[in-house]
Amino acid sequence: MDSIDRVSDDSVFTRSEHVVSRTVDGEEVIVEPGNGMVNIISAVGSRIWGLLDGNRTAVEIANIIAAEYEVEPDQALRDCLGFLSDMESKKLVNAAE
Repeated sequence: MDSIDRVSDDSVFTRSEHVVSRTVDGEEVIVEPGNGMVNIISAVGSRIWGLLDGNRTAVEIANIIAAEYEVEPDQALRDCLGFLSDMESKKLVNAAE
C-alpha cells in the first residue's frame, strides 16, 4: 500500500520527534540529524507543518489553508493530502495515535 493510500481526510499527524526544523525566509527547513538530510518546504508547506499538532485532521488543516490562502477547499485538501503523504513517505511525520 502506498503512503497516499494511508492518508485520508480524517488522518491526524504529528511531526516526527527525530527531526528539527526552523523557519528561514518563510520556508521551513527540516533537518534529519540521523542522516544529515535537509528538506526545504514552501510557505504553504510550512504553514501545514506548523498545524501538525496531533489534534487536527487533514481536512481541518486544509480548511485553514483554504481560508488563509484563498483557494478552493477541495484543492487545499488535495494539496494537503499530497504534502502529508510525501512527508510520511520521508518519515518526517507520524500518524497520531
